[in-house]
Amino acid sequence: MGGVLYPGQVKEKEMAKQEFERAKRKGLSAGHVAQKPRDTNRFLVTINVAAHSEVKFDLRYQQLLQRRLGFYEHPIYVDPGQAVNNVSIEVFIQESKKITFIHVPPLRPNDPSLLSIDTSQDTRISRPSPLTGHVFYKPSDTDRPLRGAFIIEYEVDRKFDSGEIMAVNGYFVHFFAPEGLKPLPKDILFILDTSNSMEGKKMRQLREAMLEILRDLNEGDRFNLLRFARNVKFWHQDMQKWNAANMQGALRWISELDAGSITNINGALVEGLKMMTKSSESLNETRNSIIVFLTDGEATEGETNKVKILANVDRINKHGIPVFGLSFGADADFDLMRKLSLRNNAVARRIYEASDTSLQLKNFYDEISAALIADLKFSYLGDNVDNTTLTNRRFQNYYNGTEVVIAGKLSDNSSDVTLKVDGNTNKGSLGNIDPVTSIDIQNSSYGIGLMTDADIQAIPEKLWAYLTIKQLQDQRIASSDPVEKKKLSKRMLELSVKVSHSFLFWSF
Repeated sequence: MGGVLYPGQVKEKEMAKQEFERAKRKGLSAGHVAQKPRDTNRFLVTINVAAHSEVKFDLRYQQLLQRRLGFYEHPIYVDPGQAVNNVSIEVFIQESKKITFIHVPPLRPNDPSLLSIDTSQDTRISRPSPLTGHVFYKPSDTDRPLRGAFIIEYEVDRKFDSGEIMAVNGYFVHFFAPEGLKPLPKDILFILDTSNSMEGKKMRQLREAMLEILRDLNEGDRFNLLRFARNVKFWHQDMQKWNAANMQGALRWISELDAGSITNINGALVEGLKMMTKSSESLNETRNSIIVFLTDGEATEGETNKVKILANVDRINKHGIPVFGLSFGADADFDLMRKLSLRNNAVARRIYEASDTSLQLKNFYDEISAALIADLKFSYLGDNVDNTTLTNRRFQNYYNGTEVVIAGKLSDNSSDVTLKVDGNTNKGSLGNIDPVTSIDIQNSSYGIGLMTDADIQAIPEKLWAYLTIKQLQDQRIASSDPVEKKKLSKRMLELSVKVSHSFLFWSF
């Protein structure tokens, strides 16, 4: 701005806004970034530009790519607001393992009712080396405005090992995603909302999704269904083995579901957990027990107080059975679903009312349907690891196609980390898994000219801060105690400001 570079600074939200307003009143140039509360994957940049001045934006950020369904996905959201004559997207990929594939699907529009845009003719994918990739996209049709997500999907070569560790400057990060394991047999209970608000299109889409999901179960799996409105009703009183006859019976039961009455969320959770707890206590084998809970509304029958509903679940779910909450549509109580899932070893997901609702449901099921390891635990040995700083290292289940990431501080500048991995697979204890390997990031080639050596060597510390803040954020969301929530917010703010992270509650 005016020939001077002004790096953004992370500050407490209200403080940042006050400074921006003061500069604006004085006629000075200032910038303020605020997250849009209704759409957390977007943020708004507000800039006050002084008269006759020119501003150039250079947005730089670091992001931990999520591995889902067996590959990493890097979305780039493009929305210039109008047709642009000269626009291009260039992506450089640098990995520590051999890249096995790179794929660019059609541009996904922001409006799901619109057709995807084929980008294959305008996209060039190259592989300069086994560890690197390059994607270049330049649309030939400049009259059509770009508006959507340009997505790069890729995966790396994996083995049955303890993963990779990156350690430098007193911090380490551990990536774990072993290959070669088979899914555990699962017990799955689907709890489905059939209250008045599910009538019509929602119910049709739910039936379509359940048709695909039930066909995707395997020999050795067990399942059950529970519908709820004012009252709750099981398909069967206990878990049923998956076979062709039971699948057809379940599909007939689902096809006869009709919507009506009000929403007894508490009753459905209590009865569902009682049945699943009884079932799990009768087992003498390792199985993946999960509950998928779908609702499109709020609790309006029975116990309706959220704090009491969550307390009832805490009391009954003594085995920590994962409860995945699906919030269907704009009127669903997503806040309750998030708290429910975070307190019960799972995650919540919004399911949007759109033409692809059935696909959203099926894709979510695919992410959680195949647990490879149960009771997964990481132990970091030796005096050089500060165990008080470790991010979450115990996991109820490790799911196929995902990745576990753990970070912590080292008590000295050593880059040696010794660890032990424990867990149960479909063949018993995890056993003789290959040792962990180290990623050497002292080599500046990782930056591909886009990052300095200092940027690269700061990655473990930044990832530790990100994972720690995210963990605190989840604890804050899950908590019903105002005092505890305030303490967690304070810790998040202090760490965010220290390491220049911008989170949902903060601005820069």
